[in-house]
Amino acid sequence: MPSRAATAGPLARAPRWVAPALLAALLLGLIALGASIGNPEGPVRGLASVLYVTILGGGPAAAYLAAGVGLGRLLMPLFEGARERFALQAGLGIGLLLTLSHLLGWSGAFGTGAGMIVAAGVVGAGLLLLAHQLAGDREQHAAATARIRLWAAWGLPALALLMVAASNPPGWLWESEGRGYDVLEYHLQLPQEWLALGRVRPLEHNVYSFLPGYVEAAFYHIAVMVGSPGHAPAGSAAYGLLAGEGMPVLSAQFLHAGFAVLGAVLVGRLVIAAARSADPDDERELSAPAALAGALFLSVPWVIVTGSMAYNDLAVAAFLAAALIAALEPRMPPWKRGVAVGLLIGAACGAKPTAIALGAPAAAVALIGVLPARRWVAALGAAAGAGALMLAPWLVRNALACGNPVFPAATELLGSAHWSAEQVARYAAAHKFEGTLLERLALAVLPGPTDPATGTALHRGLLHPQWSVFFPLAVAGAVIGAFSRYRRAVSILGIGMVIQLAAWLAATHIQSRFLIPLAVPGAALIGLAGAAVARRGAWAARGAAGALAAATLLHAGHSLLTFSVQGRGLAEDALPNAPLVPGPPALVANLRLPPGSRLYLLGDARPLYHAAGTVYATTYDRSLLAGAMARSPGEPRAWTGALRAAGVTHILVDYSELDRLARSGFLDPDLSPERLRPWLDAETRLAPGSEPGRIELRELRP
Repeated sequence: MPSRAATAGPLARAPRWVAPALLAALLLGLIALGASIGNPEGPVRGLASVLYVTILGGGPAAAYLAAGVGLGRLLMPLFEGARERFALQAGLGIGLLLTLSHLLGWSGAFGTGAGMIVAAGVVGAGLLLLAHQLAGDREQHAAATARIRLWAAWGLPALALLMVAASNPPGWLWESEGRGYDVLEYHLQLPQEWLALGRVRPLEHNVYSFLPGYVEAAFYHIAVMVGSPGHAPAGSAAYGLLAGEGMPVLSAQFLHAGFAVLGAVLVGRLVIAAARSADPDDERELSAPAALAGALFLSVPWVIVTGSMAYNDLAVAAFLAAALIAALEPRMPPWKRGVAVGLLIGAACGAKPTAIALGAPAAAVALIGVLPARRWVAALGAAAGAGALMLAPWLVRNALACGNPVFPAATELLGSAHWSAEQVARYAAAHKFEGTLLERLALAVLPGPTDPATGTALHRGLLHPQWSVFFPLAVAGAVIGAFSRYRRAVSILGIGMVIQLAAWLAATHIQSRFLIPLAVPGAALIGLAGAAVARRGAWAARGAAGALAAATLLHAGHSLLTFSVQGRGLAEDALPNAPLVPGPPALVANLRLPPGSRLYLLGDARPLYHAAGTVYATTYDRSLLAGAMARSPGEPRAWTGALRAAGVTHILVDYSELDRLARSGFLDPDLSPERLRPWLDAETRLAPGSEPGRIELRELRP
């Protein structure tokens, strides 16, 4: 690969400030372009809005991630001598901070009068550790940054689009993800309720609160740190993540976007670590293929879509990248590699439990692939112990709360807690694909059945439009790399990807987004192919860099097209606090209900934007109304009485969601539309300002 001077041209001879200034100007221009799509106010005001939101919302998220990197210094003496110190420090430190957020939240430390001090103190300590480190290694960090800065510039289009998308309110973007239904149902709603309760704890009306929730605990931590009130102050309806200094609800989105950027950086380091595993003393210039592989990862449309939402998928990707780097680390003894891998995979599972199937096997393959057989037991045993240690707070919390440490999993072995057998079966059916092996394999590459609602058949696997050409490129990278000096690293990453794909087919409900952990080894394979081609001479190096850059721009363009199509249309009930009066039922529910009212969500389970005290339950949990219907099956007035006893005055009925859940088999059988409609007609009436439709605001009759 040509040197920096050869590739940078005049910029290599310009003053140091010129390149950063040009890159900053390019980033600002790209943000203005992205912010102008569908925005009648134009690019200048769009740029100003994104920068304003990024500072207020993104600042706390950036501080949290930087603090995690700083806290990683506390663990680095255990891994003294590691070559990829930054990757290990960042991954282990942020994993440690997520665990601390969960522990402190569970203990109630954030819910005390000194909660803000505790939350800010933990982050402040990490920032001080990082500042001290950077001050001591300034020249080293400057040199490392200069080597990859210009190549990493190819990722600026993706970074700009990620910032624009993350600046939008949750529920506004991404039709392909149901406009963030899961975000409004639990990723943000759980921290909202934890703020009101003063602690992290499982909630029987929201089954997702029984998952580890380490990233959601980080959202809670940040909200406490910036002073979000657990209850609405006098004269205001806003509370929790919708209030406080800054924009906590957007800080959650920027935190996940930060994980996407960190994942891209670590993918680049993974390319270097994998290349060096072929020759630990190889000091060839690898900055171009490494940086371009990271930029390619960040540019994938699925990474932009999910990375700009308050999800947890990109945390898994970042921790997996760090775990693979740790497994390939040549200067650490096997048991230390195992400890590092275990802690990182434990952090990934704490972020999203599917990492046990989509992350752990790939990391185990990497450990086995680089170690002699006699070291396998020590390395894998250390990894298992360290991973269990990282997950211990969640396991203990769940065991104390419901008796099953991994609820809602393993219910047959460890108990179903407060759930009935019917609820267990319904949840399992919703989170598992019931098709045959042949049908599963077909869905990996072929479109699924035609959706009767839209009349179209969409891919659910590797060829989903939001993967663009990523997986064909990964396959090509594996083929090229298999005939290079990097063949062992390519085999390790390739076998890991095959096992990940098998786990996706066997252990999930076959959704394309769940393939995101495969993007880590996939992007590394593409980068290794570029490094292999570059070894053939200067012209080959330029060709490899050009091909990787072109693929990155293709993905970025595809992401921009996805944003332009899905980015601005507003569903009738997507953003309940939009300033429209009179308007859709959800808006009326927020803005027109009389004082003292209490809202019940029927069908819908997205209470985030509604006023405090809104009653809801996920479709898998026994709701207040379903419980009353089960206790008094032939007494509709008793159902109404149960709602009145809970203080409910109004019901927001989403008929379309009830019908969808009924068709899919996920609806509580007691809430069948055939039973609900006569009761609603007899016991409720349309609220003033609401009209008949697929979503209605109704009030209980006097």
